[in-house]
Amino acid sequence: KYVPLGNLSYIVGYLVKGDAQIDRSYWRNKLIAYSSDQNENGVLQRHALFALEQMGDPTVINELPDLFESKDELIGRAFLSLCTAVAPDNPKSVEYFIKAVRRNKLAGRYGLFAIKDTSAIKKFLETYIQDERFRVEFLDDSSIVGKRDIELVNHIQNVLDNEITELCKQAIIKSTDRHFYEGGKISFIVELMRLLKAKNPAGFIPDILKRAQASSQNRALYWIQGFLVEILQPEDIPDYLDAMIAAKEVDSAMATMRRIKASKRESCEQIYEAGRAKIPERYAEWESA
Repeated sequence: KYVPLGNLSYIVGYLVKGDAQIDRSYWRNKLIAYSSDQNENGVLQRHALFALEQMGDPTVINELPDLFESKDELIGRAFLSLCTAVAPDNPKSVEYFIKAVRRNKLAGRYGLFAIKDTSAIKKFLETYIQDERFRVEFLDDSSIVGKRDIELVNHIQNVLDNEITELCKQAIIKSTDRHFYEGGKISFIVELMRLLKAKNPAGFIPDILKRAQASSQNRALYWIQGFLVEILQPEDIPDYLDAMIAAKEVDSAMATMRRIKASKRESCEQIYEAGRAKIPERYAEWESA
């Protein structure tokens, strides 16, 4: 029974995809019922979810149960794919994505790449700040998703206002955990910092360093250096070093300048030399060692 119905649902999905003339209202209701069916076969639910995804109707998310909790992982994955494709900004979808990331399911991360509305972005950032388990899983997967995190940062840029900016800064400070000291590998935070720096070229670096120094995070000012290695430019160095000197973190600052020099990134020599006038004795010590 279930396999033939599943195959029929699959055919309906491709008919919809091909823009065939079918009774969509009829099949919409049937496919919602099939997707919600409690049988353990799984084929019917997965194929029905596929067909619903082809229909592109965002309203189905509110009519479906939480299928991410299905015992069949493939059903859960098909459900997240549907949410991502038709209604990523639906509050229910965002909750499903967050739950999936918390459980180390990459499909949740791909769902978050699709969110665009201010409310969805705000929910993501608030969760990132408040939920350590979510944050750890999100950062742990950064090496897997690579540069795709820029998609989420671009969507944040499109809704950036004072409230979102403040949440972004809090998220950056929350990321200064020693478990993630290889900051350059965390593309989401690096790109987020680049975004905020572009919006406030003169003020971002001193502000984020001040926040790191005042943070309750263990040695946040030290651990944030891994991100700064990736984003500092020659014009940032005077303010950067002034802040680090005032915080009595000259050793950390010199280490950052050395890491930039060794990074071979664009303008690395120019960035390195921009600090010489501020801490000449540290440069001399290191270069003579």
